[in-house]
Amino acid sequence: MADLLLLPGVPTCSVARIHIWNFFEAIQMGHSMLQKAQDMYAEERKRQQLERDEAAVTQQLLREGLQASGDAHL
Repeated sequence: MADLLLLPGVPTCSVARIHIWNFFEAIQMGHSMLQKAQDMYAEERKRQQLERDEAAVTQQLLREGLQASGDAHL
């Protein structure tokens, strides 16, 4: 019976545990990579929103400036 356990292709408890831990480690790595991608996406969305907000404020200030200069000529 002991010889049967030493044959290639016959998993032992320690080999099975190593494979399970590798499996869990791969899941954890995949989750970490997914979380990082989600964080990067959220940061990019924030950056884009900030750029849009800055452009809107600049346009509003320019309009107000043009209106004020038009009023000064009257």
